[in-house]
Amino acid sequence: MSSSHFIKSFSTSFGQSPHQYLVNLRLASAEKPLVETDLPLSHIAYVSGFSSQSHITATMRRYKLATPGEIRRRKEISPHYYERRQQLSYALCRKHMTECSKHQP
Repeated sequence: MSSSHFIKSFSTSFGQSPHQYLVNLRLASAEKPLVETDLPLSHIAYVSGFSSQSHITATMRRYKLATPGEIRRRKEISPHYYERRQQLSYALCRKHMTECSKHQP
């Protein structure tokens, strides 16, 4: 299958290009811990597949029309906020540590 055929088939099936699909997937995976935790933006960017804090900021500004800081400030605290924040913090830290250990000799 050629790349152009794949892109056309993917776009027909999902209603968006593969690149846009990945951007939306990364934004969705970043938005939840951004709202539900106090983890640094650099960690959230890394585990969500963004190359840097500035990359996630520019992408959110472009597609969400708000910076990560603005999104974080808008959050509404649900009854399960603190419990969920602790669970996500632990999971993201474990994922980050696993990724870092892969890059060490």
